[in-house]
Amino acid sequence: MTYNRSHLVTLSNKQAGFSLFELVLGIMLLSILMTGAVAMLINLAPKTVDPAMEVRAAQLAQRLLNDISLQKYDHANNNFACGSADGETCTSVDKFGPDTGESSLADFNDVDDYDTTAICAASFKPASCNDNWIASCWFTEQCNDDNAYLQFMVKINVKPHEFETGAIYSAKQIEIAVHQPNGSVWEYAVLRGNYP
Repeated sequence: MTYNRSHLVTLSNKQAGFSLFELVLGIMLLSILMTGAVAMLINLAPKTVDPAMEVRAAQLAQRLLNDISLQKYDHANNNFACGSADGETCTSVDKFGPDTGESSLADFNDVDDYDTTAICAASFKPASCNDNWIASCWFTEQCNDDNAYLQFMVKINVKPHEFETGAIYSAKQIEIAVHQPNGSVWEYAVLRGNYP
């Protein structure tokens, strides 16, 4: 078997790699693909924040509903349910809100004290009242930069709920609306029965 020496020399002198044209073309294609990928990620970024905000809004509402539900149905509920034969007269609907002498959240002693319409009309109304929306930190803790709910607003509406016709004092419906920083509003509700 004979080898052609000129053929071996030709193969060894040939350079391997990409030409300048191939390199520039590859960079251009890669940049086009990366531009599309980055544009897609930029569009998805705000949507990834929404679920976190929704969870935080649900946590805030649950926290407030728990706090409010632990209060008495009515300040007249002592040993007996108000409105019953043995109990005192229940607070009328037009008197829902903080009672006389209740000047802060720590003084609230029944569920209708938390009605934000009445709170915003009270003499001690929070500085953050805006169309009956109150900054959530007024209900949770100090309004500072460490507050997890700093930019959330809350509106609470308390109204009577009749389980049967004419039983106006059987329950109060507590409705909480949470306004998120992105502008969406989530609404929650719970019933508080008339028992001491």
